[in-house]
Amino acid sequence: MESENAWLLLFAVTLDLLWGDPEYLPHMVRYMGGLISKWEPIFRRLHLHTRIQGGLLAVAVVLVSCLAAVVLLLLAEGLYKPLYWIFSTFLLYQALSLRCLAEEVLMVRIALEEQGLKQARAKLSRIVGRDVSSLDEKGVLMASIESCAENLVDGVTSPFFYGALAGPVGAVAFKAISTLDSMIGYKNERYQQFGTVAARLDDLANYIPARLTVFFIAIAAWLLRLNSPVSVLMGVKRDACKHASPNSGLSEAGFAHSLGIRLFGPAQYHGQWVHRPYMNEEGAFPTPRHVNEAVKLLYVTSGLFAGAFFLCAILWG
Repeated sequence: MESENAWLLLFAVTLDLLWGDPEYLPHMVRYMGGLISKWEPIFRRLHLHTRIQGGLLAVAVVLVSCLAAVVLLLLAEGLYKPLYWIFSTFLLYQALSLRCLAEEVLMVRIALEEQGLKQARAKLSRIVGRDVSSLDEKGVLMASIESCAENLVDGVTSPFFYGALAGPVGAVAFKAISTLDSMIGYKNERYQQFGTVAARLDDLANYIPARLTVFFIAIAAWLLRLNSPVSVLMGVKRDACKHASPNSGLSEAGFAHSLGIRLFGPAQYHGQWVHRPYMNEEGAFPTPRHVNEAVKLLYVTSGLFAGAFFLCAILWG
């Protein structure tokens, strides 16, 4: 990571912590989502296998997103160098979602305590893709912590990782892949074939960051006096394979063993119950207190992850 890129990332992280993701602000993910929605029917009309249609859409969205970022930054640099720094910082900032994730998770807990189960389910539906209508209080709390753990990688450490390695364009490329997966990477009748490439790209993009993140979760758990790093890592080794995703299971198992609670378990998707074994089955069911601890774990893990990259930039720069 070059020293200039390190400073841009530092400013981006600071912006995210101070500002979050206000809904009134234009966001590149919304533009990517709009592009995917408009282009899907076009690519589906191609006389090709459904999986190839979806693959071409995925490649096109990533390339166009990166090209737009490159053009924007080249124009800014040509006009005024500080303008390039501003746009670079802004793109990196929009790729991160640490404060937004923490706030969304805490809003579920607050709604549950102050407004009841119905409102808590409504808040939870903003951050999970499953059917929340049948969840009881324990299920709502489990799902919110699972989302916190999973999106730690997808929304914080992975975009930071690619921003550190490849600058703003790298972060934009990852965000395009992540948005594709969230929109067409489902294993249902409509996207089973069409979304295969998008889902595989997302698995590949998160592969290294997810594994790095686990070690920082373990260290954060120790710093917060929740559990020892060895216990967390041994628990991850045992339980991560229970998740269908090669990446999400790592962070979710890390949170389960750090917090001493059980996560995962049976869930309802598209009206059908899916059997999923519990992670840390001997752990207790989560309480509202565990949501607060999960958010602390989220922040400390993110800080350690970013700090390690900044330290490398200082030492090598």
